[in-house]
Amino acid sequence: MKTLPKKVFSVNNRDLSRQWDIIAQARNEQLRAGRDLSFQFILMPTILKLIGASNKDLVLDAGCGSGILTEQIAKFSKQIIGIDMSRVNINIANASIHKQSNIEYSYSTIEAYARKLTQPKFSLLVANMFLQDVKNLKQCIKVFSKIISPGGHLVFSIAHPWFWPTYWGYDRYDWFKYDDEIAIEAPFRISSDKKLIGVTTHFHRPLSCYLNELHSSGFEIESLTEPMPRKEIELKYPKIWKFPRFLAIKCIRN
Repeated sequence: MKTLPKKVFSVNNRDLSRQWDIIAQARNEQLRAGRDLSFQFILMPTILKLIGASNKDLVLDAGCGSGILTEQIAKFSKQIIGIDMSRVNINIANASIHKQSNIEYSYSTIEAYARKLTQPKFSLLVANMFLQDVKNLKQCIKVFSKIISPGGHLVFSIAHPWFWPTYWGYDRYDWFKYDDEIAIEAPFRISSDKKLIGVTTHFHRPLSCYLNELHSSGFEIESLTEPMPRKEIELKYPKIWKFPRFLAIKCIRN
């Protein structure tokens, strides 16, 4: 039976963590094998380009998963810390043969991790496909502001708030309204591998919600991009992209 996206009315961090624990191993295999075309050819290159001129003395990778992007950023960083609320993901990351000596991983939520810090410390915070998965966006961005040093950068990507609902088809459901914040449980599939590896919950929010929270927490946007696959990469996808599926933003912490 086909699993369809659905609106959910109650979800907590334990539920979210459990969902990612379940898919962690299969997800790591997808990424390591290069089967996730969007991660390999769009998200990772976009993030690496956006952080290019940033101070990378001390980097935090929020929602690091099994550490594949963390390992790439570590090549250009003095020190990088990856945190994730999935214990299975952190175990996989720590066991990776590609883990460099300047990488440290921590099993934690961003809020719990921040409580251990007494002052801003990170010169760069990266959050790839993370913010749409946090239950409390306002609190999360305030935490980001607290732990990034003044003049430091926040670089993040999210599912595009306008086009992602159309891509997944839930924009046609009666329960969907673009202006609402909605928790949505959906099957986790990638375009080049239709096998269902589990379900995860993400939170639809209008773009204005992200921009307003960034502004109120002292961030100034330096760059906003809606990456699309290059023509030679687009041919690898089962369907041609008609619109961007992701949004990436670089901010400075004032």
